[in-house]
Amino acid sequence: MSRREERFSSPYLDGGPNGSPVLSTPASLELVASIVTHKVDGKYLPTDAATRKATPIATGVLDYFPKALAEVAKVSRIGNEQHNGVGTPLHWDKSKSSDHADCLIRHLLERGTTDTDGALHSAKVAWRALALLEQELEHNGGIMPYKSKAQAAFFNVNKKKLEKKGVDVNEWNAASKGKKWPKKVKSGKAKGK
Repeated sequence: MSRREERFSSPYLDGGPNGSPVLSTPASLELVASIVTHKVDGKYLPTDAATRKATPIATGVLDYFPKALAEVAKVSRIGNEQHNGVGTPLHWDKSKSSDHADCLIRHLLERGTTDTDGALHSAKVAWRALALLEQELEHNGGIMPYKSKAQAAFFNVNKKKLEKKGVDVNEWNAASKGKKWPKKVKSGKAKGK
């Protein structure tokens, strides 16, 4: 095994956008394959039986959080009426109110209370978190698919294994070409303090 392959087959890489470790073991190849590129009609869905069973939407999300998701659904209706008018068929106009991270934090600060429109602030936190995640998954937040040079190296070193699992590494490489890497957030104390 070359030094490069050894480095990128170690249990962890410093590859997250904020310097957090990215798991890079054979098990993580399964995770990467099950998450990153299983698109069906433009949606991220598993395509093989094993991955579908490892993505338990009903029993792993709906059954875990039925009351919370009912509140999030109310927030969807309230937001639809606010942004599109009362009586308008329920739909998400993604061009409106797209500052999800800032709104999420504002509602988080008021968690445990009810907003002026009758919705729980905590339900609005959950809605904004879901909206942020959905848009990141749909559009990668307008940034390259790779979050770090280490992640790009991991994908390319493990290209054959990932492609066997349905990940198109060439698509990731093409989408990343010519783009700047996200800035790495430095941890620890600032110099001089």
